[in-house]
Amino acid sequence: MHIVAVSSPDEMISVFLRADLDSSEDKTTTLRKALSRRDVSAEVLDPVRDDQAGSSGSPALRQSILMDCHGLTVAGLSLETIAWSWAQLEDDDPLFLMNYWQFVEWTHGTLRPRDAIEGFTSNRHLASIIARITSGTTVPPCICVATDEGSPAVLLDGSGRATALANLGRYPTPIVLGISPGVRSWNFYPASVIAAERRDERTSRGGLE
Repeated sequence: MHIVAVSSPDEMISVFLRADLDSSEDKTTTLRKALSRRDVSAEVLDPVRDDQAGSSGSPALRQSILMDCHGLTVAGLSLETIAWSWAQLEDDDPLFLMNYWQFVEWTHGTLRPRDAIEGFTSNRHLASIIARITSGTTVPPCICVATDEGSPAVLLDGSGRATALANLGRYPTPIVLGISPGVRSWNFYPASVIAAERRDERTSRGGLE
């Protein structure tokens, strides 16, 4: 993968939350409830509107909404200390789903998006994503994290979108990518799966680095 442009924690959060508006009914309902509790509209999710007259948006507000909607998902990530960028994934770049028990079952332990299609097909939302992609509609960017530029990317948000794209022979790109050694502390970082893949790579090269 290669970095295209610098991003920020606030931009990542905006992408994350606005994707919820385009996501499953459960995620959309949860987000709209979080907005309603604060008596704000979905316009506050867009940082571009912050400087416009009458806008009540702010990075702190968006982060508060993110924690309401996805606090368990981002637990263990220090969002402010991660270097966020827009990046492009190449076809041979390793990409993994988060280490969530259902994803482990669906992929038979590989945590690869391409192996998750059977599990995800029970989700009507996935069929909708595939239909939209094949009709030419652009889906929201996926958000990934990695420990460094040479490490595999792991999906923080967009598992369904990545699964749909992978099974259509495409990669989710561009992505919002967060890089930090601290990503290893994320509750859902698939450390053992990534370590096993690297061992397999070394074995396939005859043990040579």
